[in-house]
Parts: sequence; C-alpha cells; structure tokens
Amino acid sequence: AAALLREEMPDLQLVLVGDGATRAALARRAAALGIEGQVAFEGWQPFARFPSYIRASAVCAIPHLKSAHTDTTIPHKLFHYMLLERPVVAADCAPIARIVAATGAGLIHRSGDAPGLAGALRALRDEGARRRRGAAGRAAVLGRYRWDLTASRLLALYDGLAATRPRSPRG
Repeated sequence: AAALLREEMPDLQLVLVGDGATRAALARRAAALGIEGQVAFEGWQPFARFPSYIRASAVCAIPHLKSAHTDTTIPHKLFHYMLLERPVVAADCAPIARIVAATGAGLIHRSGDAPGLAGALRALRDEGARRRRGAAGRAAVLGRYRWDLTASRLLALYDGLAATRPRSPRG
C-alpha cells in the first residue's frame, strides 16, 4: 500500500514495532518496492514505550492476513489505538472488523488487498476524519470496552461453564 501511495503521499512513514520471523522478508519487500526509506523497523520495544509510538502516529494499522487465528482473536493493540484516539485501518478479520465498524473508530479493507489498504489510508488524510474516528474509538473504549466492565461478564461466563461441566467419575 505504501508503494501505491508513494507519489501522492511522499511524507508517508510506516513504523513497524515488534519483531518476528517475517521482519527480514518485510525489509526485503520494502527494498524491492523502493520504499525502504519510508519504513522504520523499530524491533522489540518495552510495553511502556507503546503509547509514545501510538501518539506519534496519525493512523494506526492492523493489516492482518485473514486466518483461523485472526478471525477469532482480538489484538489488545486495537483498544490501545482507540483509547489514545487514533483512527484504525484494519483488515476484515471478523472480530476486529466488527468492533471498528460498530464503533466508527476507523476503516476496514479486505485482507491482503494493498489497493484497499491504500484507499483507507487515503481516506484518512483528512484531519477532521481522523479526529472524528479517533474520538469515536476513545468513547467506545471508555463506554464499552473497559476491562472493569468486561471482566465481570467474562468471569460470569466461566462460572456458568464450570457449573455445567460434568463431573469426572474419579471425583
């Protein structure tokens, strides 16, 4: 997506925080696309530094590839982005897309669709749109997606499941 936006958004910078098996391949891909100067690989960072990276970003992206894992899990970073009022651009992995769409916190693109991701980033060039989506995300976290609200529901679910679990014949 960054390569598609290179001409119209020459100041676009991608900051990738974290490390893993795909880092070298991503660096090679950036070089092959001629955007290595626009991509910063920050590597593993202490959790305490994440807010500074988020605050320094105009938009935060979760461009996951769709899989059984990404269609059934919600990364915590989604809520960090929302709490810090950053608009989110995310792939259409089921739980992330559901939350982003329901809250208005950002835009969704089809997983693996670079032109779709570029279009979402392009749509958020407008500062007013970024502010509205960021504010909607923060309001959703403070009103609905707080741990103190969700923990009691999760614990009640676990208690209910434990109460209906058949006992082992051994006790």
